[in-house]
Amino acid sequence: MSTPPEPVVTPPPPAGAPPRRNGMLRSSMIFSALTLFSRVLGLVRDVVVTAKLGASQTIAADAYYTALAFPNLFRRIFAEGAFAAAFVPGYAKRLEGEGEAVANQYAADAAAGLAVVTVVFTLAAQAAMPWLMYVINPGYVDEPDKFRLAVILTQITMPYLPCMAIAALFSGVLNAHGRFIVSGFYPTVLNVVMLAVVWPQRDSITAAYAASIGVGVAGVGQAALVIWAARKAGARVRLVRPRLSPDMKDLVRRAVP
Repeated sequence: MSTPPEPVVTPPPPAGAPPRRNGMLRSSMIFSALTLFSRVLGLVRDVVVTAKLGASQTIAADAYYTALAFPNLFRRIFAEGAFAAAFVPGYAKRLEGEGEAVANQYAADAAAGLAVVTVVFTLAAQAAMPWLMYVINPGYVDEPDKFRLAVILTQITMPYLPCMAIAALFSGVLNAHGRFIVSGFYPTVLNVVMLAVVWPQRDSITAAYAASIGVGVAGVGQAALVIWAARKAGARVRLVRPRLSPDMKDLVRRAVP
């Protein structure tokens, strides 16, 4: 089963004063506790989903896990892996050295570029999914019903990618401001939504559709939550047109490797 990873966190830099160290310790404890809670709830979610879809005994289970794995693979590339490692230090450096306005512009440009890339990629993948499935899971070719279901469910779950890319960016903004509670909590939204939509289902195929739709709904909720929290933290990241500024070129250079 493909379980979405927890968000990457860059803790505040250590300082010599004891209050700062205490603040770091407190933030780490809060984030660790929320991560543990999310992991436990994720286990409950996986047990419920597996029970409703019938593990690997039905075409619904295999098709759903394929649909979940594909956007998660690219989420690790576009969002919580390479992008977070490149974006968070750059944002934190500007916030500390050049002020909130410069950092906000940097985040706005990054968000605009990331949104365009992931949305275009999502639309292209949805359109090409009947052909991509031959590469993703060629073993399904001999089972037409499973193949068709996997294609449809993966098309449904693909919008999770841009949602989580934006959520990862704003989670990095929160981390740079020393706010870790929402960063640690927002993965829980996926678990709660999935349990809510899958639990009532009685048929494995219906449960697979519900779970796939739930992934997209949860992605929107997660992105909305961290955007709201970033604004509450004082980050005023505006909607801007994407542009390939020198800062964005540098961000791409650092993210690609």
